[in-house]
Amino acid sequence: IILARNPYVRFLSSYFDWMGRNRVKDISVENVTFGDFIEMYSKRSFGKYAVLFNHIAPISFTCHCKHIHYDVVLRVEEMSLWFDTFSKQYSLQEYVDTMRDEGSFEFFIPSLNHDSKIFDHLLQIYGFDMWSGQKTEAGHHTDALAKVHQYYSPVLARKVFDLMRADFEEFGYPVWNGRPHEMHLV
Repeated sequence: IILARNPYVRFLSSYFDWMGRNRVKDISVENVTFGDFIEMYSKRSFGKYAVLFNHIAPISFTCHCKHIHYDVVLRVEEMSLWFDTFSKQYSLQEYVDTMRDEGSFEFFIPSLNHDSKIFDHLLQIYGFDMWSGQKTEAGHHTDALAKVHQYYSPVLARKVFDLMRADFEEFGYPVWNGRPHEMHLV
């Protein structure tokens, strides 16, 4: 089983995370645009700035998809569709329930239930929106999905596609032309 995320959203999130990590040490990182970041990554040259390449690199490279056959791809954008089944299949439901009952935290609450109507989820079905649910935010949460249209242009979308091509192909994510209202998440 491998967990995947839309490469456009993941790459932008990596930029925000990289900015946050470097801002602590050097405020000049504020001058690095998303386009600059793409170029720096493509050249594997970040100058004086620290970088975690495996945090940016395609998941399919990091997880060695060419050498390991994964039977199942779970897309983060579709978590409401698979979370309950996954938790039960791998005996995690008891752990998830205990965490919730003890008040530690609620990892994820799917938006679907037996009362859900297809009409209410058309944007998700057609890939224009994530399958919503309540999730615990990571400490470095960047809300990249909400900012995709602010940072991408057709040129930058093409560059990121070229850099992350392996993930698009391995996980079946759609190519995007960079136009804001034409993006499909899955």
